[in-house]
Amino acid sequence: MTIGLAEVSRARRALAAVAALLFLVVAPSGAAGDEKEEKPKQKEAVVHVGDDEAKAALERFQVIADSGDEKALAPALERLSDTPHPLVAKEVEKHFSSSRSTDVKLAALRALGRWDEGLSGSALKKAFRSKKNEDNPKLYAAIIEAMTESETKIPAKTLLDLVPIDASRQDVNVQKAAVVALGRMKEKKAVELFIKIWEQDPNAQPANPGPTDPPASYWKAVWERWAAVGEPLKAAMKEITGETFESGKAAREWYRKNKNRLRIP
Repeated sequence: MTIGLAEVSRARRALAAVAALLFLVVAPSGAAGDEKEEKPKQKEAVVHVGDDEAKAALERFQVIADSGDEKALAPALERLSDTPHPLVAKEVEKHFSSSRSTDVKLAALRALGRWDEGLSGSALKKAFRSKKNEDNPKLYAAIIEAMTESETKIPAKTLLDLVPIDASRQDVNVQKAAVVALGRMKEKKAVELFIKIWEQDPNAQPANPGPTDPPASYWKAVWERWAAVGEPLKAAMKEITGETFESGKAAREWYRKNKNRLRIP
């Protein structure tokens, strides 16, 4: 029997339709066994504006800077983040370094945080190393936040030191910023530290403390830290381990079983 071209064409279309249907049934969102571990999203490289646009933005900004109106200066600094350019970054850093206004400094940090390490890294690292800034917890926490957002590298050891077991030894805002940064970095060395902090249950304070129990100041510090750091710490644990834990006890049990497998130092 001779098969015509029309019959061959129809048969091919039918086979193609069956193959497509089988693909949808068997692998609607990717073939089994082909799933890959989701990689952390990298901050997209900031596209610099041209020289003329940067100079125009700086001219507009200079009008406000020359007016002496500090209330207008902070939002004007933040608006500069819309024109990423080395000249603009230099101007933002100048106002961060020279201003005595915390609001202006914080606005400068928010602008720097919206760029990437290529534009902001040098200024932020310099600010982070400053002892004067370290002595201002609100400012120091904002510097860490800006470094995290811009993906400017921070030594993990330094961040770990900013989250001490003794809750009273460090400002809670600085600890919160450090916890978020460690989570974004997926720093495995932070896991055991975070579990120890989680195990300091604020609700464990005894109603009638004995002579060997921690003083009230200890529990006050634990309460204040957990109020600020609790949710960020849980989120950081999820980022680092890929697991969601209901309690410090559950996290400890998981850690005991999985530390070696995950090569946690």
